[in-house]
Amino acid sequence: MKKVNLEELALIAGVSKTTVSLILNGRAEQYRISPTTRDRVLALAEAHQFTPDASAATLRSGRDRALGVVIPDYRHFAAMSLLDALDPLARANGDQLLISCSDGDPAQELTALRQLLGRRVSALVVISVQPSPTPLEFLPCGDVPLVVVGRSWPDSDLRQLAIGATTAINTLISALLARRRPKQLLLLNGPADHPDAELRAQALAGALSPAGIPHHLAHCLDRSSSAAAALDLACEELGTIPEVVMASSVAQLEGALAFLTYHRNRWPPALTLACTEHHPLLPHLALPCISLQPDWQQGGQSLLALLRQPAGSSAQLKVKLHCTG
Repeated sequence: MKKVNLEELALIAGVSKTTVSLILNGRAEQYRISPTTRDRVLALAEAHQFTPDASAATLRSGRDRALGVVIPDYRHFAAMSLLDALDPLARANGDQLLISCSDGDPAQELTALRQLLGRRVSALVVISVQPSPTPLEFLPCGDVPLVVVGRSWPDSDLRQLAIGATTAINTLISALLARRRPKQLLLLNGPADHPDAELRAQALAGALSPAGIPHHLAHCLDRSSSAAAALDLACEELGTIPEVVMASSVAQLEGALAFLTYHRNRWPPALTLACTEHHPLLPHLALPCISLQPDWQQGGQSLLALLRQPAGSSAQLKVKLHCTG
């Protein structure tokens, strides 16, 4: 059966083009179109392989059916996991993902968001590297909803899908202490002036100081080479490799593994790894590794729920975390 356009579909169904358009856009109930008419039009649309004209829809709405997403790095495993969960949900809603990368640079992040706004996207999602919410709060989004993923700014009116740094550290430390009491722990943290790094440091001290467990911080970028260098320097200062090496990202854990592999003869007994992110390969490492696996399927659903909220609304939802390893 040959494909038809909107006018031909309306003629076949015996209704107006407006009625067909309302039904196909899910607004039949709102305009009191009978279920019988709705079902007949939808069945005919499927039978005749009707495809809406995306260009016409963009002209009518002033917005493209595209969801603009800015990620910090194309090798960022959490970002790729979120996109993997979000893409089928967006497609089911008739949207496509339009992806840009900030390269971990706050200024480039804002540039990418402005460029996506210029492309007339219908919504924006950003895995942000901003040190504060202020630049995003002043972004000229108009009526385009913006959701910030991964950050937790309680005093901000931004819509947020949070994976709180404090929650991540507390969850990971609780899982670690339930298994054993380490003599010493080192955390590969972000740059010292980064808000999430400060929160992780505070959470680590709050969880380990009452137990009398010595802990140390090694500040580094979210890069494998930076983490390897930071761990090398920290171990030289400590004179030993700590029993537990914890990373705040998979990229940092990769750097730790590179260093530890090279210094295998210096491993302490019961050396354990921990990471506030997860990768499917971690359970197969030679060393035991405890990691946090976000429920990105739930996260994707929560993200869409935030995007659907009325203009001007603000809310914070959280991604559920599961401890593995």
